Amino acid sequence: QVEAYVGLRLDPDRTRCSVSYYAGYSYESAGGRRLAELLQSLAAIALEIPADGVQGMSLPVLRETRMPAVICEVGPPATVVKRAGALAHAIVEALTIWAVTPVD
Repeated sequence: QVEAYVGLRLDPDRTRCSVSYYAGYSYESAGGRRLAELLQSLAAIALEIPADGVQGMSLPVLRETRMPAVICEVGPPATVVKRAGALAHAIVEALTIWAVTPVD
């Protein structure tokens, strides 16, 4: 009964925000892509770091779920800790917009 999966990955060497969604050889998750685009934009603003783009990948957690799934990679850790509240708000906002906006 899960509607979406959002994974967070804290990378100590990262200074940007990127988000991945499922895309394979002949299919991509339209819902995952939309959520990834929203989350990437809002999380980068919340963390006050540059956006590094959205990319389709076929990682197991993205590929083997039925619901739209995304993985948000952020860093550096000190910035993420300092702006954790803003990041949490950005995740909620991205999910809210995604839930009420149909995929074109």
